[in-house]
Amino acid sequence: MTRPFFKNLLATIVGLAASLFTISVLEWLNARFYKMPADLSLADHEGMARWIKTLPAAAFVLLIAAYFLGTLIGASIGGLLSASQPARIASIVTGILILFGVLNFMQLPHPTWVVITSTVAYIVAGLLGARFGSLLWARRQILRSKGV
Repeated sequence: MTRPFFKNLLATIVGLAASLFTISVLEWLNARFYKMPADLSLADHEGMARWIKTLPAAAFVLLIAAYFLGTLIGASIGGLLSASQPARIASIVTGILILFGVLNFMQLPHPTWVVITSTVAYIVAGLLGARFGSLLWARRQILRSKGV
């Protein structure tokens, strides 16, 4: 294995970490606004499903915003830090996040509009993140070639 492979692997891991951190912080903030009942456990999937049905649309909008921003930040960072092919690394980060989202939606039922909108948010944020990451990567390459 070559050094670029490991650099791209590290870029993917850092991009995912940045995404998951961003999403976690925003979900934590969302939980401050829309508190889970004290007697409800995360392990109680039926109880969680009942509680999710009672949440207002604003709670889901904040959740979708968390997915969007997390994906945008993670894909951008992954692309920026890559050794080569920044859009590919950003796409890998985005694909893994979409997989996590699908698994989440399979575990806990969400309104259909949330599933669809979240999926679109992941894809759009991933495309934008790939673009931003590629632009930042290209800028970094130009600066390196000038000795800066």
